[in-house]
Amino acid sequence: MFLITTPIKESWPTKNQEIVFLGEWCKLYEDRKILKDLKSHTVDYHWNDRKKLKKDFDYLNFLFEKTIPLIATKLNTIHKVNYTTKYWKLILGPWLMVFISATYDRWESIRLCFKNFSPSKTVELTYKLEDMIPICMQDFSKKIETDEWNHYIYSEIINYNDDDIFIEKINKDNFFNSKHKIEINLKKKLLKYCRSFILSIFQLPSIFSKIFIYQSYLGRKDLIKLNLKLNQIPYFDQTKDNYKKTYDKENFRSWDLLENNSIKNFENFLYKNISKHVPSSYLENYNFINKLASKKFWPKNPKIIFTSNAHYMDETFKFWMASKVVNFNSKLFIGQHGGHWGQGLFNFTENYEIAISDKFLSWGWSSKKNVFPTGMLKPLINKSKNTKKEKLIFILLGTDRYSHNIQSIPISSQWVDYFDNQISLVHNLKKKIKNNIHFKPYPHDYKWLQAERLNDCLNFDSFKIIDQSKKYHDIFKNCRLTISGWNSTTFLETMASNIPTIIFWDENYFELRESAKNDFEVLKKAKIFFSNPNEAAKHINEIWENVDLWWYNIDTVEAKKIFLNKYANKADFLNKIAKELKH
Repeated sequence: MFLITTPIKESWPTKNQEIVFLGEWCKLYEDRKILKDLKSHTVDYHWNDRKKLKKDFDYLNFLFEKTIPLIATKLNTIHKVNYTTKYWKLILGPWLMVFISATYDRWESIRLCFKNFSPSKTVELTYKLEDMIPICMQDFSKKIETDEWNHYIYSEIINYNDDDIFIEKINKDNFFNSKHKIEINLKKKLLKYCRSFILSIFQLPSIFSKIFIYQSYLGRKDLIKLNLKLNQIPYFDQTKDNYKKTYDKENFRSWDLLENNSIKNFENFLYKNISKHVPSSYLENYNFINKLASKKFWPKNPKIIFTSNAHYMDETFKFWMASKVVNFNSKLFIGQHGGHWGQGLFNFTENYEIAISDKFLSWGWSSKKNVFPTGMLKPLINKSKNTKKEKLIFILLGTDRYSHNIQSIPISSQWVDYFDNQISLVHNLKKKIKNNIHFKPYPHDYKWLQAERLNDCLNFDSFKIIDQSKKYHDIFKNCRLTISGWNSTTFLETMASNIPTIIFWDENYFELRESAKNDFEVLKKAKIFFSNPNEAAKHINEIWENVDLWWYNIDTVEAKKIFLNKYANKADFLNKIAKELKH
């Protein structure tokens, strides 16, 4: 039996053999005709057992906290510094969190495959190690989506476990780099430099700020108002730095975290191989990024640092922030930057953000001592003034074919079940409503071919697919009703903007925490939230001719008020934020 780990055709058998696919991610929609003729099996995805997913989530949180001090000690030795675990957690925490959960997912898929199928042969495409090393967190986020990176990880796990399988090796040294090479001409470089310089000028007043606000999610007008409330000179954000991988003569990667343990379990695999995958930002480029951070027009000794998303991807900011928190005792405040926070049963990123922040500013909910409800930071959508509203905007979720960050939403191949469930709602709508549907696929397709799937499974021609280049606020012009198909920011934005909204998802994939269940029951009673496609379609069919009659019904208005007060509160939010930042 031949094992296929990814859809890269070079790794497939050349002759007609019995095949075992490691998961649905191996079977691209574009290959559906080829796949029909194959004699194959597919390994059941291990996280289809959602109880196992929650149990693994708790274990991976534990492992993350266990690993941080080990890698902090190692990096202190390498860079000849003596920083605290907290310092390194602020810098590389987001990467380590995703790397551990992603690698464990790949480990479990391989484990169950060999347990249930015992494949006898596979192909390993061998790449240059430096091609797989990410430059930074942003580059890592791109790499883990690729079939090449995942093939590499699966091959590492198979080789480590030394399973009874014949491995045919094929050299693909330059394949990865050539596929992802980006050409930038001189004109674009010059424009980029000029833009960065101009933004630097506009950020100059931030040097004098005691409360430094950076990538807060606030609109520019609200950012100016907030700075004035704090008695500070307003300034604008600067763009993130872009830099390439550099290698010094010194070998930064001849180490592991393994303590002479011969047991072949996941933790030992992680500790033995982690040095191959640490972004160069934290090894080869460490001194370079520190120099970049020191040249920024940012305050030297801020009392408070407030951000909503720079702590995740922006390496220069993270280096600067960590040094201020550790060396000057600056306080770190993080603002909520999306939906699911405060609602979902588990969310790796939410846990991390609350753990590292002195204050976490939520959109209205509270759970722990350092979570302060201030209000929704994102600007509202400009509601259409046109009285002729005909569109039904249907917003779809997209998830990576390879899981990367654990939260209570459909993960990896579970997206296929999610998509089918959403389409079952559409099939039950009246023809007149179908003719006015405008689908908004997820911006990142992840090779699911969302548009092609929609065209194949819907037997009517009049629906539209919204162009991804269309501005977000323009999408909702002439919108009579919107359906939000997942637990995200969008349905909070539309509801807070008073756009008639139906929320629909499968509760088996979108598990809610206990503190949120009653809140969604309130929405169910008001027929805003549905978990059954037939019931959702029936309600939409009933209200379509007069959506406002339902949306402005006293019971619906009261349900919205209760829910938004907790999860998307816009009442006096700038004053609330200013109050928390001052104390």
